[in-house]
Amino acid sequence: MKQISYIFSILILTLSSCSKEDTPQKNNCELSNHTSHITSQDLINCKYITGTYWIYVDSVSLQDDSVYINNYSQGFMDESICNNMYENHSFQTVSFPSNKTEKYSVVSGGLFKNVSGVNSGTQIYDDYSIASSATSFVIDRFDSIFVYNQYYYNVLKVLIENDHPEQNQKSIYYINSDFGFLKHEIYQNSTLSANKILMRKNIVR
Repeated sequence: MKQISYIFSILILTLSSCSKEDTPQKNNCELSNHTSHITSQDLINCKYITGTYWIYVDSVSLQDDSVYINNYSQGFMDESICNNMYENHSFQTVSFPSNKTEKYSVVSGGLFKNVSGVNSGTQIYDDYSIASSATSFVIDRFDSIFVYNQYYYNVLKVLIENDHPEQNQKSIYYINSDFGFLKHEIYQNSTLSANKILMRKNIVR
């Protein structure tokens, strides 16, 4: 009798185990599949295309530096895990005389630098109207600042403690969506090593 009970118990456990294995696992992505569009007018304003260029003077080295967009594209990025789609505007810049290239992407979450795919890169700008000191990357927000020979309005001052494209040095960016990159400070061991100030620009959208 004990042997029959033991066999019966094993049979129940086996059936229970098979039942659990046969039950389909709930897909955590079922409720998160969506398409994310860029709706912020401020971020839409960051859609710079070929023909755009910025010319800077470095107040530390006194050298000129020109940056221009040599490639751009617009479409959607696909997140393969949950099949989420993100409206994406990408552009690549080239600097002269260094020939250094940078990749940027505008998505609904902001403007990102050093982008290689979904959820990559460093955020360097967000919609001015909603950005605040509580945002992890924003230091300050200015109604206007004076750069080189003119005032610029609605400017974010953004700190990146370890800016990968700048050899992980500290960077401070001054950006607005109308004209893009107004000033870029780079620090090495807390010492200002470069301070690129916008002199001239040509913005194309």
